[in-house]
Amino acid sequence: MQSVFTGPVYVVRDNIDTDQIIPAQFLTLVPTIPAEYEKLGSYALWGLPEADYPVRYVRAGQLDSEYPIILAG
Repeated sequence: MQSVFTGPVYVVRDNIDTDQIIPAQFLTLVPTIPAEYEKLGSYALWGLPEADYPVRYVRAGQLDSEYPIILAG
């Protein structure tokens, strides 16, 4: 059985490291606190260089991404 995924896709290059996925300065947020858990997701892929990724995975001021699919590698 095949699965088909549809929707907007955010494409990243090879060799994405953990500091690009969630930068270290945001790891002080506590995911067991609902308000902080919500904020944590807004920093997803925040460490990607803006010169290479002018379209951000999560737009500034937003908590959620418009991209349900990430393609990497």
